[in-house]
Amino acid sequence: MKIKAVYELMRLDHGFMFMIAVFIGALVTGQDVIDNLISIVFASLTALFLQAGAFALNDYMDLDIDRINNRMDRPLVRGELKPETALLIFFITFPLGIIFSFLVNEICFLVALVTGFLAILYDVKIKKLKYLGNLYIAYTTSIPFIFGSFAVSSKVCLPAMILALIAFLSNLGREIMKDLLDIEGDRARGVRSLPLLLGEKSARLAVAILYLSAVSLSPLPFFLRGTVYCMDYFYLCTIILADLIFLHISLGLTKRTSDLQRYRKLSLIGMMVGLSAFLLGAIA
Repeated sequence: MKIKAVYELMRLDHGFMFMIAVFIGALVTGQDVIDNLISIVFASLTALFLQAGAFALNDYMDLDIDRINNRMDRPLVRGELKPETALLIFFITFPLGIIFSFLVNEICFLVALVTGFLAILYDVKIKKLKYLGNLYIAYTTSIPFIFGSFAVSSKVCLPAMILALIAFLSNLGREIMKDLLDIEGDRARGVRSLPLLLGEKSARLAVAILYLSAVSLSPLPFFLRGTVYCMDYFYLCTIILADLIFLHISLGLTKRTSDLQRYRKLSLIGMMVGLSAFLLGAIA
């Protein structure tokens, strides 16, 4: 078994970002990190293992269509891992994620159960309805902030909710942008994506509105009195950089000849900058 292939199957780069988001969600509550270190570690491991299991199951379920589409970025398609290995990884990592959530607290356990159920439902059914799949993907990028907050507190603090909403809006926009890139293939396969339901022009407008909504929310933590981001210029300067990226993309989406592939890559950079802002502001 090749370690690199397992890494790719489990999408551990995504997992590490989810762990960072959980850590940020815990930090912004203002609770003492040292006193809650075990809970934060267990919550982070929950996010890591659940997403790893979900991706392993995803690649197992999509193997036939990935072969047709020649997805050589997938280790199962390359033949470096057997389908049974992906299924085994799912049956190991998914229960581990649920177990770690149980060790945190009851609220985190319930959130993990719901998220785990949605992950399986997505891999088996929801994915075929792209507009619902988009909502699920956006949910998975936002829930780690809420989950991290619940790991150290019985209530979700306002900064965590704002960060989660920003993540949800920006990632929903990015998923719709991907559907715009896939519009011809989806039309040929009869897949019901948002661009096919609303039309390409309306879908572009929807992406721009989602990005602009995320941008409009991003300064709010800076002005929240009594929170970790209040008057934090590390946060403000970094989040402005992310905002400029998304403003540039939003403006470009109004042009029919815009390079969607480049904008989607640029949106990932914007999200990484935004995540850095969340982290820098929380620890500065």
